[in-house]
Amino acid sequence: MAPRSPQTRLRRAAVGITTALMWAVGARADVLHANYRVSLIGLPIGAVHLQADLTPTTYAIAGDAKVTGIAKLFVANARGASVGAGAIVQGRVSPASFATTASSSNMTRTIRMALAGNTVTGVDISPPFQDKPDRVP
Repeated sequence: MAPRSPQTRLRRAAVGITTALMWAVGARADVLHANYRVSLIGLPIGAVHLQADLTPTTYAIAGDAKVTGIAKLFVANARGASVGAGAIVQGRVSPASFATTASSSNMTRTIRMALAGNTVTGVDISPPFQDKPDRVP
């Protein structure tokens, strides 16, 4: 199985934390901070920081990940960050916004989405992806 990018892991962790914590949200706001260090055979290869701010009716999650240690030799100082926010309606997440930025020594790309009624209402990708015959639009 191919290794997953730090951005993919970050997005999955954020979704998992949101889903798990929305059941635990009480009458007050809760803040979760999580810091992870990733290593392979004892050698550092990455770091992740997540923060979730939850109330009974809203959520905001932010996270960032970066390659550290010897992994920088293979993936050119890759890092990423994602943020998402929205409402919690009848026990379900209703997103309002999402943004993610991924960068390396060679490039930086930011993707932003606006949502309303659980539907994407706008997308901005900067810089835009180049059209390629094998890319699914």
